[in-house]
Amino acid sequence: MEKRVIATAAALACLAPAVPADAAPRKAARAFDFNGDGRQETVIASAFRNLTLVAFSTGKRQKLTIRGDGSYASADFDRDGHADLASNGPGGVTVVYGSKQGLSKRRVFLPTGPGAIASQSLAAGDLNKDGRADLVAGVGTGYWTLYGVGRGRPRKVHRLIGTPVFGGSEWDHAEPDGYSPVLGDYDGDGRLDAVLIPAGGLGRDISTGHARVWPYSYAPGTPTGLDAPRFTALSGGVVGKAGDFNGDGRTDLVHGGDVYVDEAPFAAEVYIDYGGLGGFGRHVVLSQETKGVPGRHFSDSSDNFGRSLAVADVNGDGRADLAVGNPTDTEGRTESPGRRLFRNSVTVLFGGRTGITTRGVRRITAASPGIPGPTGVNDEFGAALRFTDVNGDRRPELVIGAPGPHAVYTLRNVRGRLQTARPGVLRPGSFHLPRTFFFGGIL
Repeated sequence: MEKRVIATAAALACLAPAVPADAAPRKAARAFDFNGDGRQETVIASAFRNLTLVAFSTGKRQKLTIRGDGSYASADFDRDGHADLASNGPGGVTVVYGSKQGLSKRRVFLPTGPGAIASQSLAAGDLNKDGRADLVAGVGTGYWTLYGVGRGRPRKVHRLIGTPVFGGSEWDHAEPDGYSPVLGDYDGDGRLDAVLIPAGGLGRDISTGHARVWPYSYAPGTPTGLDAPRFTALSGGVVGKAGDFNGDGRTDLVHGGDVYVDEAPFAAEVYIDYGGLGGFGRHVVLSQETKGVPGRHFSDSSDNFGRSLAVADVNGDGRADLAVGNPTDTEGRTESPGRRLFRNSVTVLFGGRTGITTRGVRRITAASPGIPGPTGVNDEFGAALRFTDVNGDRRPELVIGAPGPHAVYTLRNVRGRLQTARPGVLRPGSFHLPRTFFFGGIL
């Protein structure tokens, strides 16, 4: 059953307008370009004391305390030429506004009420085509759509996502921990839609004990914003990203991550659902057992191909490319019983006329030439991924988190090819933090 709540102006009267009423809107900055210089910043999160770390390509560093768990989105909500940072956290969303100096002290808190917050449970995009970015925040068993964030007093719409009905026998439902929205124009009608991915939550057949994951919800776009969600046939992961892998003008959905059913993980697989009329069409499964994908999957190991994902057009051919992290990748076994040789990895696959292909695929590990650090150990290389244009040349660099050595690596993009030589390296000391500070797990 759907529930819709629209916050009143009185309830939001305490929020300061994000931009003066007489200020003329400027060209909006790109996401994560907080100082408006055309280069995107690197954001590193830590659950420790709600600390958010920002690295600028100029060498400047910022440390901010923002209520949240590392679930970020960015857009120039007030269209002042500086991107802003939004963080989903307990009780609401915090928006910190950008300025010429970076993220400023100006911020607004948008209450959404209590509820569990999943990883990556926040997304930004212009949902009603008014020229300003809006927010979708997953909270508990529903989500909030915040329209007009840049004006400081957004219209807030809350929808609950209901309980799927599994036929045949009695089911014991465990509700998801929350929902992660992934925005894109999946049906090609020119409007943003939302796929809502449940984090955790298995339905279990009481009579047989067999488990079944929750399906995804799909909220199509309308001229006024997102429509009510409906369940789809999609499922298969807790991490999702969007991009047009085949260049047909429709957004495609890639998803994977930690999901277990009947004790058998299919977290070692990545799923691509290509956009189509009315929603989604062709379905593709990728793993390290797919022909042309490097590496080897050991079924009795903790291989987690698809734990992290990132999407961008690396080579500039107009089609999105895909980076897949496997922070527990197993290269082989040693002679000692129970011991394995880890070679944690990031696999980069490129888009083509028919979508993601294995032509030109690359496997990057901590042992790749130029990347500093120990090899053959479980360093969680690839636990977090993000494509970011750190030098402003409109070619995305790949940022890789490795919590084991407490490091974040940035691979340069030279003429459409990611370089492992001389990567940028951030460590806790870059922000004057202790060497043992948990670092690199959330980007």
